[in-house]
Amino acid sequence: MATMQWKTVSVRLSEDEENALKLLCEKMGRNKHAIIKELLLKELEPILKPGHISEGEGLPVIGEHAFKYNAEEDSFTWQLDLGVQGIHSLAEHIPAVFLENLSSALEKARHTRQEIMRKTPKRKTRIPKSLLKYKVR
Repeated sequence: MATMQWKTVSVRLSEDEENALKLLCEKMGRNKHAIIKELLLKELEPILKPGHISEGEGLPVIGEHAFKYNAEEDSFTWQLDLGVQGIHSLAEHIPAVFLENLSSALEKARHTRQEIMRKTPKRKTRIPKSLLKYKVR
């Protein structure tokens, strides 16, 4: 059985930062070491677990969706390829009926959007104020 090799990491904080940390500790009812470790591990999670999407984060905005068919079970697996962060399995054992319903719901949503976009008047291009000072016409 392998034993875990632990390392200690320290951080320098200004007095104001330390006071803010103390307030956070009181608010959360935890010690500063636990809070710092939790915050650090949250940032390191994509590196330590590249094939994992964090709880409560929702689906990423970017990525390529893929549905893989499993002929033995007559079902699909929904995957999301995030490039360097790996391939995430969003759902497994999806029946074909679900994909048909999803496809029609997506098509309906796209059609609704197209109708709204068609009826919405085109907006004029907005010019940033920083460019207006040059008085270019």
